[in-house]
Amino acid sequence: HLFNKDKKSFIPNVKYDNYRYLNFELLILGENNKNGLYSQSMNEILPFIYDEIELFSFEKYRVSINGKWGIVDKNNKTIIKPLYDFIDLPSEEDVSIIQINSKNGLIDNQGNLLIQPKYDNILPFSDKITWALINENWILINSQGDKKSELNFSSPTAFKNGLSTAFIKGKCVVVNNLGEIINSQKFDLIYDFQYDFAVVSDNKKWGFIDKKCNLRTSLIYDYASSFKNGVAKIKIADKWGILNTDCIELIKPKYNDIIDLSDNTFLVKQDKIWGVIDTSGREVISPKYEISSYETPINETICVCINEKYGILDKYG
Repeated sequence: HLFNKDKKSFIPNVKYDNYRYLNFELLILGENNKNGLYSQSMNEILPFIYDEIELFSFEKYRVSINGKWGIVDKNNKTIIKPLYDFIDLPSEEDVSIIQINSKNGLIDNQGNLLIQPKYDNILPFSDKITWALINENWILINSQGDKKSELNFSSPTAFKNGLSTAFIKGKCVVVNNLGEIINSQKFDLIYDFQYDFAVVSDNKKWGFIDKKCNLRTSLIYDYASSFKNGVAKIKIADKWGILNTDCIELIKPKYNDIIDLSDNTFLVKQDKIWGVIDTSGREVISPKYEISSYETPINETICVCINEKYGILDKYG
């Protein structure tokens, strides 16, 4: 049963098996194992003929019939017949991945077929380029399916801000949206770029590169994390420190452990006692407590112990 928005007046002669909101304005209703789409004023948009209904783009909807997906508009006009096993949401490039018989292709947001389904996998589009898997090799293609590089890669990541990482001959490289490898020095591992830097590893040593793939630190660390809230954790031997986005060590590795506590603080361990530092490296609470537990980020409290006596601190001590 449905009620008007005032929640007091009952809408007569309206009974459905189930309902869910597609958004703030549209309602999917179920009847006899079929779904239809209605406005909140109960005007029919799509009739009760679909197994599933999902939003595709503005005033267009992904619909399935007998396990096959197509696209219709707000007037129930067929844009793409229900032929595909899967239709993805449009990317920022206004193209969508489609799949049939385990092969992937591409359509635009008007439903026009751009690439026939022939690839084993396609990563989401960004910067007018993406990776496609065919015959166990990853290649670079644009939205028309044109090949952008003659090299074959493995284990690529989706493009972000014009850059991606992938492996070639067992080494990790950085690739731009022209399909060019831009790092002359190859690494065992390259993380995603954050704050214009990426963590790299080679021969079990870690460091940082910039977007031009210049080394910003030597490969001297036994571990380095990606940047979070403007800092990265670094480790030499058994000691941890903190690096800022200028790749300057705010705190040289001296702590036994560093744990993210909240948006701008960290628990730090020195010998067997704990304290708190902020992202500038300042000791908010100097190490003097045994820590029995901590909660973050909702309560941001720390249960501490001194001489077998317990208390609770906030993150500022």
